[in-house]
Amino acid sequence: MIKDPWEDLLKGLKAFIDRRLTCSTEDLVTIINYSSDAEVQCRGVSILDEPHTKTSFRGGNTNFAAGLQCIETEMEKIENGYEPVLVFMSDGGCKNGDVEMERIAKDFAKKNI
Repeated sequence: MIKDPWEDLLKGLKAFIDRRLTCSTEDLVTIINYSSDAEVQCRGVSILDEPHTKTSFRGGNTNFAAGLQCIETEMEKIENGYEPVLVFMSDGGCKNGDVEMERIAKDFAKKNI
């Protein structure tokens, strides 16, 4: 198991959350961890509750499509009045996910994605 890319990803996640905290302390955070499949590791957690600590390394192959499909499902649950911010991070690479990313951009354009 190679952890350096994962640890770098967690540092990036923490830095993003720290930056968001300078804008708002009312954000709700959902973290989806994906490899060959996707798993919601925290849903609608207050940004003040250190959501970056609520995810763990799972291992497996990288499948962007699986992660993005789960993201779509979670974004459909966002209540009116909230504006989603999608940050897609990976500790690996793959050759899929373009179709899902284009669909998310189209379907959620009205929410400024």
